Amino acid sequence: MRKLLHGLGYVAGIYALGIIIFTLFRLILFFVYSAPADGMVAYTAGQVAHAFWLGFRFDTVISCYILALPLLAVIVASFCRGGGRAVLRGTRVWVSVLYSVAFLLAAANIPYFLQFGKPINSSIWNWMNEPSFVLGMIVGEPTFLVYLLLLLVVLAAFIIAVHFWTKVMAGRLRADEAARRMKAGKTRWAAMAVLSLVAALVCFIGIRGRLAIKAPIKVGTAYFCNNAFLNQLGLNPVFVFLKTTMEMSRDSRDAVAIADPVEALAYSAKYFDRTLHGKMWFTPVDSAEVVQRKNVVLILLESCNVQLLEWRDRTPFLNELAAKSVFFPRAFSAGIHTMNGIMASMFGFPAELEAHPFRNIRRYTGLPSELRRNGYRTIYFTTHDDQFDNIGGFMLNSDIELIYAQKDYPMSEVRSNLGVPDDYMFRYSVGKMSEHWEEDGKPFFAMLLTASNHQPYIVPEYFHPKDGTVKEQIVEYSDWALSQFFAEAEQQPWYDNTIFVLVGDHGAWRFNNLYDVSLTHHQVPLIFYEPGLEHQARVVPTVAAQTDIMPTVMGRLGLPYRDESFGFDLYKHPREMVCFSSDDSYSCVDSTHFYVNRMDGRTSLYNYAAESPVDSIDFYRDKAARMDEFARNVIQAAYELTMGKELF
Repeated sequence: MRKLLHGLGYVAGIYALGIIIFTLFRLILFFVYSAPADGMVAYTAGQVAHAFWLGFRFDTVISCYILALPLLAVIVASFCRGGGRAVLRGTRVWVSVLYSVAFLLAAANIPYFLQFGKPINSSIWNWMNEPSFVLGMIVGEPTFLVYLLLLLVVLAAFIIAVHFWTKVMAGRLRADEAARRMKAGKTRWAAMAVLSLVAALVCFIGIRGRLAIKAPIKVGTAYFCNNAFLNQLGLNPVFVFLKTTMEMSRDSRDAVAIADPVEALAYSAKYFDRTLHGKMWFTPVDSAEVVQRKNVVLILLESCNVQLLEWRDRTPFLNELAAKSVFFPRAFSAGIHTMNGIMASMFGFPAELEAHPFRNIRRYTGLPSELRRNGYRTIYFTTHDDQFDNIGGFMLNSDIELIYAQKDYPMSEVRSNLGVPDDYMFRYSVGKMSEHWEEDGKPFFAMLLTASNHQPYIVPEYFHPKDGTVKEQIVEYSDWALSQFFAEAEQQPWYDNTIFVLVGDHGAWRFNNLYDVSLTHHQVPLIFYEPGLEHQARVVPTVAAQTDIMPTVMGRLGLPYRDESFGFDLYKHPREMVCFSSDDSYSCVDSTHFYVNRMDGRTSLYNYAAESPVDSIDFYRDKAARMDEFARNVIQAAYELTMGKELF
């Protein structure tokens, strides 16, 4: 019996240590998140306490999974002669390895949450093929190094504590074995069996996370109030990561299955007025009466949500440009990653949940192909390695003729794994566009992808921003770099004959975000600027999508094209609704409401126009159903069309 008690005490001690460390990481996330001046929406001490109580329950689930095998081992060993100390040594190795992985995810969860507004999840598998790039971002961003150092300290303390605890309990077992040889007694088999069953039952309940028989603990269990952050604070990142990874299909054919494929294609074809041809679709658009062979410059602004325009002292140029353009403040990005923004803005395809659009090289009809077919030169500029995310190969296969990336810039200008600063890429791009235009006078399409407003934040030494946080300074620098681009472009002979399109590749998480699926991570500025047409400037209040860029640009040019996009010409066809994906959820917005389907059975509807955090889905069931129908059918149809195209 004493051997069993010591074994159970050993396991309980490790459990307590694991819970303490998980709670430490949760406390750090809470304080880091609450630190900024704008803070999060109001909360009470009771709500915070409840979030930490839920966190204790989720942490217990993970700890019980880790400790289930050691618990079984100590129970079995207690009924056998000897072997107890060997079980402790084996358990020490087991928990050191598994808890180290768990704490790694807990540490990584802090910067991930601050970036994406949600716990770390299976989306990180999308970057496992780019280890050097990811490592460069970690090493280049000082705040990431802080969390890495924290992880190393915690791991060292945990391993030392487990080693010490193992040594103490092994000594007690050794003493018990010596005492047993001196004094024999009856073995309490029945009591030991009962105690073992109780311990196993407690571990089983810990794994389930709930006493209710009907269902174990789920992600939705953590949601208890209208505060988006507190609703997710209790989630253990290991739980979320494993849950989403298990749900992520390894079979690409089953990657997206949220609607019937046939019905989704029929619905979307009718909605966007496309003609289906098997598993392809398109609408032929004839040449307009007036054709303008203007150049097209599409600029994707890194992490630029529309709320940045409220920082007028940091974004004066972007505000100035919006004031003389056709400006859509209620535009939404297709997803929360740059790859989604590229795919939607250039080719008009929405994000397909966690599916990576560039993993397989496919050929798409979009701005590059249609403009090239009309005699344009097509160019792509980026600050960093064009092979990241497989973008370079994808672009070349989709009618981009020339790619300028980190390989083309002097190494002395490269500041991090994100390559050169924005202003250098802008200067370089103006020179190249002018050079190619002078070669043969052909109009050109150029896409420019900025990166400076992404961690690691590096403000060039020659730029002197106002005082403030590094985030405020990098936003100010990014705006200044953009102003330098337009100042230099304005001196070029092609400038007056150009359509400039500016859009955020995606938004960014804001600390005072009202919703667990961050709306600010999707609401981006969309600006159409044409020199000489400043008198036509206006703010368009209706919703818009990145997928509308391609048909809108082609409509402005009046050129014939083949429209395979999931978008509309915004100058002719105002949007009613927009859908988008956030990896493990999909959403829909109209002029007033924000619908969310989290893919785990939980749906919500918020009045975002009134900035209400209250879930009002019970009052608007019909509207929620219509928005859900639109979003799931469009996303499913996009996936079917993607999978239906031949590989090249």
